[in-house]
Amino acid sequence: MMRAAQARGHTLFALEQSDVFWQDGITCARVRALTVTPDNHEWYGMGEPLVRPLSSFSAVLMRKDPPFDMEYVYSTYVLEAAEREGARVYNRPRAIRDHNEKMAIAQFREFTAPTLVTRDAELLNEFIDTHEDVILKPLDGMGGASIFRVREADPNRNVIIETVGTGQEAMPFQKNEIVDQMVLVMNPDYGSRLQLQKIVMLDLADIVVVNKSDLQRAKTAHTEIEQRLEQNRRDQRLIDTVAKRHRDPGVDRLFDLVLGKTQQRRKR
Repeated sequence: MMRAAQARGHTLFALEQSDVFWQDGITCARVRALTVTPDNHEWYGMGEPLVRPLSSFSAVLMRKDPPFDMEYVYSTYVLEAAEREGARVYNRPRAIRDHNEKMAIAQFREFTAPTLVTRDAELLNEFIDTHEDVILKPLDGMGGASIFRVREADPNRNVIIETVGTGQEAMPFQKNEIVDQMVLVMNPDYGSRLQLQKIVMLDLADIVVVNKSDLQRAKTAHTEIEQRLEQNRRDQRLIDTVAKRHRDPGVDRLFDLVLGKTQQRRKR
């Protein structure tokens, strides 16, 4: 879509939900000019950030991946304010808020295959027993993540049911007298950059490590993760490592950083 718009002479800008704000009756956003390329790996370039009213654009397109959370809801409220100010928002904020992409099938029962929406494991097991061959997917998923085909005799069905969300609770990550910093270790093969929005630990980690930075995709991964961390607007460190390499500079830097923070804590 962006490539087609650029080919037709349109100038593109990109922003995140956290970039939109309402002040003194005007809905504005921190945006960056975006240039797309034919390369599917190094596929875009970003300009410097600037602030503009949303009503100054020819069109505002909201493309938000799941989950559908309260930040999503409030974003639609702010975009509705932008509409009242004259912004052309596609699709209408109220429409995308009220017409959930997963639950929309409930309005078209006559065209829908046998379907169950629940988080109850017992009901899911009964549904699998009845239909023998089913597809399980989470309501807040995207990009094909955590979608499973399950048959009645599948020995892993209970694990699959838990994987798509049933029976799982969110675990709070807290700093205490034992944990004074959080380190998240990733490798470059996390999938598309859209998956980064789902990794909650990227919001919480003090240090993010991209291991296997000698792989071909590592440079792109570093850039994408760096841009993801910029959304948090706090002091987070991003380090590239090759853990298998003897005396790897990245590992040494990580050690020095962790040790330094630990010593600072002890001094307090």
